[in-house]
Amino acid sequence: MDLEITKKNILKYEQLHVNQEWKERLSESQNSGRTRVPDYDGVVVFEGESLEKIAEVVQHPEYIEKVISDASSKLFKAETVHGAFNIATIIHKPPSGTGGDAKLPEVPGPEGIVRQDHVERLLVLIHKKDGLSQAEFSNYWLNVHALLVKPSLVTNPQVTKHKQLHAHQGSGLMPGNTSDWDGIGVIKGESIVNFAVAPR
Repeated sequence: MDLEITKKNILKYEQLHVNQEWKERLSESQNSGRTRVPDYDGVVVFEGESLEKIAEVVQHPEYIEKVISDASSKLFKAETVHGAFNIATIIHKPPSGTGGDAKLPEVPGPEGIVRQDHVERLLVLIHKKDGLSQAEFSNYWLNVHALLVKPSLVTNPQVTKHKQLHAHQGSGLMPGNTSDWDGIGVIKGESIVNFAVAPR
């Protein structure tokens, strides 16, 4: 957050901390074949005006020296995977309350306290059907499937935001690291407990 290149190029930086209790519950249901649980513990989201501006950050010598070296020594395993996405917001409603889930500690930043969203997010990794091109997949998911989903989300009080992340395969943003999915559905709400009800 203190790097000048980050201040210049990044519009938003978010951390998604995996709820380990729910990861374990989903892992148990995975055994029945209903769910596949990715093996990660957190997600970092950089938002910028273009992939080029984000690439400037992650390829900047100061970022590599300070940020990557710190993360590699204390946080990340070598198999950390990167992806680049276009983001489409399908629905966005203000949350009705603060929610009852555990809150992350406030983090002091260069401009005061970092804003905390007291909500939960469910990430759904999506693989396109065999034979579909990335363009065909993205077009159908955004322009056909989203129109089917939106009415039920609008009336569902459990969901405050739904986004689609459309993957850039082989974007060159992170050479040597390509995601094995084609998109991510992001469902945001006040409590992960209620997400189990929402799909039904």
